[in-house]
Amino acid sequence: MPTSYHRIRALMHDRFPQVFTARGTPPLPLRTGVAEEIFEIMTLEGVEPRFLRIFLAGWTRRAEYQTALVAGGPRYGLDGQAVGEVTPEEQATAAERLAANPPKPPKQAPPPPTERALKRKQQRRAASKAAKAAKRAEIKAAKATKAKTTDGSVRLPDNRLNQ
Repeated sequence: MPTSYHRIRALMHDRFPQVFTARGTPPLPLRTGVAEEIFEIMTLEGVEPRFLRIFLAGWTRRAEYQTALVAGGPRYGLDGQAVGEVTPEEQATAAERLAANPPKPPKQAPPPPTERALKRKQQRRAASKAAKAAKRAEIKAAKATKAKTTDGSVRLPDNRLNQ
């Protein structure tokens, strides 16, 4: 049973791909009262209603969904068919919500590293590779110098016995 928002989102996208769109695709306004239909269908599939409520609240309160409401147009049922219109009152409410919580700007890529930072990174990698190579060589040398004695014990290079 999925419990996280992202797991339920993936489940809803698999079950109702026409209205629960993939990331990067603008969401469609859902028809009024669709939540009851979703609860009925998804609880039969083992999803708890409380998690569905959390998902639907997050889905419909996000800026992308509110932007779709402000744009107006049809509302859609779970089958992807238009079944109503976004009313002017709903558009006004969505515009108020957007004004109160404007969409976050997309994250900018970090600036490219400086020449000095790249050189330091290369030096760290070279030092790490050298240390690993030295460790491998040490282990290989230790294995090569081990000699078995007549009683089955292993004699280490510094003459300590290791069972």
